[in-house]
Amino acid sequence: MQLMIAAQFQGTLPEIQQKMAKVAEIFYPKEIYYQLEAIPKMMRFKVLVYSDDLTKAKDALFGVFPNEPRKLQVQVDSQVPLKLSKNVIKPGQIALFGRLPFALKIPGAEAFQLDGDSTIALNEFAVEWDGFGTLRIRDLGEGIGVVVGEVMVPANEWLQIETGAKVRIGRQATLRFVEI
Repeated sequence: MQLMIAAQFQGTLPEIQQKMAKVAEIFYPKEIYYQLEAIPKMMRFKVLVYSDDLTKAKDALFGVFPNEPRKLQVQVDSQVPLKLSKNVIKPGQIALFGRLPFALKIPGAEAFQLDGDSTIALNEFAVEWDGFGTLRIRDLGEGIGVVVGEVMVPANEWLQIETGAKVRIGRQATLRFVEI
């Protein structure tokens, strides 16, 4: 089974309760295993889905949540004076991170240059963002490793992560990816 953040919703308490009831109404008969993660202070919740068929889960949620894709902002979250060439990842985009000169390894991907930390590899990592809450990261295998929270990202394999998680690269640099 795979885990996916299928949807996020922010609104008033009655709106949230209505959406949560609708998720249960849709998923229960289809035997899709899910978990609701509420963040009451922010008036939002997430739907986490455990399924072998994630497309089935996304299709089941179509129409329950706003289908406007969101952008992802890259934030520097460390004491290292790190500079980014750009800081917004568009929905459906794969972004490659590293120092220039940058050899694009993934067709159609866009390069995000990182300056200020010489321990970051030329081709450090890639991020894939679908615009609807699913974020994946891939260590491109050239640096000393990419760590998300306390988990080392396997080289050359995609790993799903949560938005807002700390991503450590090089010796000291830390980034976060936040939905906007």
